[in-house]
Amino acid sequence: MTVHLPYGFATDGGTDTETNDGSDAVTAAAVDPEREDPVKSLTDPTALRERDDVIAHDTTYTHETPDHCEATAAGRVIVGATTDDDDEVLLLVRSESDHVILPNAVVESGDDWATVARRTVAEETGTTVRLDGVEYVRTVDHVVETDEGTRHQNATQHVLFHASPVGVSDGNDPTAAADGWRAGWYDELPVDPDEEGDVIADIRTVLE
Repeated sequence: MTVHLPYGFATDGGTDTETNDGSDAVTAAAVDPEREDPVKSLTDPTALRERDDVIAHDTTYTHETPDHCEATAAGRVIVGATTDDDDEVLLLVRSESDHVILPNAVVESGDDWATVARRTVAEETGTTVRLDGVEYVRTVDHVVETDEGTRHQNATQHVLFHASPVGVSDGNDPTAAADGWRAGWYDELPVDPDEEGDVIADIRTVLE
C-alpha cells in the first residue's frame, strides 16, 4: 500500500498525518510559468500571497510530537522541473516503499528560498535548473496532538517553484539520489497512489 505523508515525513518513517482545511480555496490567479524573467531571489514568500499572479493555499498538518522537521523552520521549497515541451517532470522515486515526491527541502530563517531551491535540485538529482516562476504558496499550520487535545505549534510557508533544466537533454536515465531515492523524468505518476495529499497534489499540478 502506498502511504503519502506530508513533506519531510514520507522518508523517515514518521507517523504524522495531514488534514486540509480549505486548501482548495484559490485566493489569487495562477502565475504564468512562461514568463521571461527567472526567479533569482526570494526572501519573503508571505509577500507573494498579496500578488495577483500567485495562488495561495492554506492547510493543516497534525503531528503526534512537536519534534517535526519544520518545528523551527521558515518553511519548505518544492521544485517542479519540467522538460522543454512540458511532457516530463523530474521526480524522486523510492521503489522499495513505493513513494514519489518532487525535489524539496526545508528552508531555515534567513535563507534565500530561490537559492535553497536550486541547490536542492542539484544535490538531490544532479540536475541544474532555472526557476521560471512560482506555482503557488501554501501556508501550513502545524498542530500537535496532546493528552489535553490539539494545540497550535507554528506556521510555515511552502513554495512550489516551476523550473526548467539547464543544459540537460530530455529523457535522461534516472540517477542515484540520497537515501535510496532515484531521480528521473516521468510523464505520469510512476506509482498508483491510494490517497491524495499535498505531495501528490503538487506532482499533479506540475504534470498538468
